Amino acid sequence: MPLSIPYRITLQAGEDAYATTNHFGLGAWLSTPQGDMWVSMQGNRDDVPSFLRSDSLQKLIISFETMGQALLLLMFQRTRLRGINFQIASKVDNQASEAIIAQGFTQLPIPLRLTQAIQRLSFRSNILLQPYRCASHDNVRADNLSRGFISQERSQDQIHFAFPELFQSLFPG
Repeated sequence: MPLSIPYRITLQAGEDAYATTNHFGLGAWLSTPQGDMWVSMQGNRDDVPSFLRSDSLQKLIISFETMGQALLLLMFQRTRLRGINFQIASKVDNQASEAIIAQGFTQLPIPLRLTQAIQRLSFRSNILLQPYRCASHDNVRADNLSRGFISQERSQDQIHFAFPELFQSLFPG
């Protein structure tokens, strides 16, 4: 048991995902002392790694929601912030994704490689990821980003990720 609990600065964030039969999107935003940043990514079944293929991408929504949490960690890595003094409190409107991050495992049909990737990213970033459940209407910004609705965002705050870069970060080798 630690003699003291380190003080952590909480960064606010949100992430969301959507999926249809053939298309999907990820959206995330992160507020830091340096300013806000956001990501909006849309793809189709050709963008998904072979081990995640399905007859309908909608069946993979929990995986996409969980990838959104990983996206927050990758965004944090792009900042100049370092150290154990930070945690990310992220809005999530998917209870299963929240539970996966909190427990570090799941019996739901998502690849074990994905939960391991998030644990690895969290360890390497030295940051505590703390998703919390919110209603969908409280996560509109992330929902809009996941669907490519970005007109409300400042373009200079955008962080660019391509799906090959995201998947290589999550599933190297």
